[in-house]
Formats: sequence, structure tokens, C-alpha cells
Amino acid sequence: MDAATEELCDRFATEFERYGLSRTLGRTFGYLMIQPEPVPLQRIAADLGFSRPTASITLRHAVLSGFAEKSNRTSDRQDYYRLPPRVWQDSTTAKMQSLYAWKTYLAVFRRAAPALAPVVVSRLTEMTDFFTFVEERFSTLTEDYEKWRNEREAGGSGQASNRG
Repeated sequence: MDAATEELCDRFATEFERYGLSRTLGRTFGYLMIQPEPVPLQRIAADLGFSRPTASITLRHAVLSGFAEKSNRTSDRQDYYRLPPRVWQDSTTAKMQSLYAWKTYLAVFRRAAPALAPVVVSRLTEMTDFFTFVEERFSTLTEDYEKWRNEREAGGSGQASNRG
């Protein structure tokens, strides 16, 4: 790999690690981001300096996380990997959905444990309010982005609208 690719992969490794994900997953994501075509597992392992088992486990995690797609070619039996076309939108939407799930968990917990200390009730109320705010503000994020992008591609300004 050239120095620029190595640096990009290392930066993604650092960012993924910062958010509790593995460095190998971050390096793999950075690598796949700059590949124009799907790449076979063996080449990914070789280019990133991973063992084949490490590459296989990392790519399985990447597929399950939505950071990669796996495909096969009829001409050979190798597994090929690439970034999904909508990785940014889909991963952001998945993260938002997990926040909305927290709000549901909080509601269930509050019903199951009604005799909570006032400080705990206050904490849970603040969390619920925050997740409600996030859900309301970002409920149309993907649709707003697609509209913005279509306007920009059609020669418009592509400036985000001011929502409330």
C-alpha cells in the first residue's frame, strides 16, 4: 500500500477504536472506502497485513455491522467485499434507530420500577427528553439529504433548509 492509503487506514483505525470498535475493522473500512471494485478476502488480508483468519473475522463483523457487503463471482470461489452504496445513510439511520430503542427501554424500565429515587426519575426524564428531541429533529434526515442531493445535482444550491 502507498503511504497515503496507509495513513487513511490508520486514521480510520484510530476513529473506530475511539468509539469502541476494533482497529482492524477501522483499517478495513478505510481500505474498502478507496477501492473502486469489490476486493477478494485474500488481497484485503495481504494489503492490510492481516492473517487470513483475522481478515475473515473482521470482514464478517463488517458485513454484520453494515460496513461491508459480501459477494461472489461465478468465475471463482473467492469472497469479494466492498462498501455498501448507501453506507453513510444506512449506518447513520441504524445508529439513530438504536437511540430510539433506548427511549423505549427507558419507558419499560420506568413502568417496571415505579418507586425510583427522585434523582433517578430526573435522570431518566432527561434521557427520554433528549431522545425524543433527537428523534423529532432527525426523523427525516435521510429524506432531507436525498432531496438536498437531488437539488444540488439538478443545479440548485444544495443548501440545507433551516428546520425550525
